[in-house]
Amino acid sequence: MGSIRRRNDKDVLFLDFRFSGARCREQTALPDTPANRKKLQAVLAKLEAEITLGTFEYERYFPNSPQARQFAAAMPQAGGQYPLFRVFVDAWLAQKEPEWRRSHITQIHYMLDHWLL
Repeated sequence: MGSIRRRNDKDVLFLDFRFSGARCREQTALPDTPANRKKLQAVLAKLEAEITLGTFEYERYFPNSPQARQFAAAMPQAGGQYPLFRVFVDAWLAQKEPEWRRSHITQIHYMLDHWLL
């Protein structure tokens, strides 16, 4: 869980949170007021939700941060590195079908055909 803190020397707020196992602190230009804390709390809640879902892009929130470049270099790029969902499902089914009963296989195929593929 992240937090909103105040820099003592400048009386401005900064976000303190964890991403990819690292502690991240990003300063804002906002002075420490209840209204600004409320704004940052909403941003922090959205940011943490995206981290939980795995959709967080550091550079979208903090484009000028040195850590944004560091995390962007470490993140895998989408493209040919990952199989398409259909290809993955076919390989997964080939691996798992020998372990399953026919009724379960039928249910899985139904769900895949009607809901996912």
